[in-house]
Amino acid sequence: MLTLISKYKVLSLAFVSILIGLIWRIEIEFHGWAGLTWITYFHFSVPIGFILFMTWANAMVRIDFAKRVIINVIGIGFAVLMILLIHMSLTTIFAGGPSALMMMKLLGWKYYFITYSIFILIPMLVVGPFLILKLFKQAVNFKLLILGLLVMLIALPVALFLLELVNHQGSHDAIHTIKSGLIFPFWIFAIGLVFITKKG
Repeated sequence: MLTLISKYKVLSLAFVSILIGLIWRIEIEFHGWAGLTWITYFHFSVPIGFILFMTWANAMVRIDFAKRVIINVIGIGFAVLMILLIHMSLTTIFAGGPSALMMMKLLGWKYYFITYSIFILIPMLVVGPFLILKLFKQAVNFKLLILGLLVMLIALPVALFLLELVNHQGSHDAIHTIKSGLIFPFWIFAIGLVFITKKG
């Protein structure tokens, strides 16, 4: 399996990216699409998707066992931190009505900092792994970093276009690109591109 992944890098990345998006959507449908039910429970699709991606990513990395353990620990720590920060930022962004006003009063300038930090956090999903791989002397490809950032940039408008194209249930807005799972394959593919090293 790992040999096949290593041989067909881009194709296997696309497969894993789409699979993770599907797993997210299946879990959403299992709990029910209606309303805000999807934000009230723990999403097992997140750790499942992370394990799938890490399995693929490890097939890309050429490194001895001891350093592989270290780079995986750093990767897991980075991923957990990013998930928590992005969750905080998105929660602030999508808060509406009295909740938003209360948050603005309580947080003050921090409210705007947390809100607009999303414009740094999303690109960091690509830049972070690139820097970690470079730190461990992997033959990272700068062009793939740029391509990954571009894919990350177009992910939202493309996902919005697809929602409207298929007349997807719910609104055709940013929060539904997440709820539907449509944005995840683009994000995961963008992150994975930096793992396709020159010598990998």
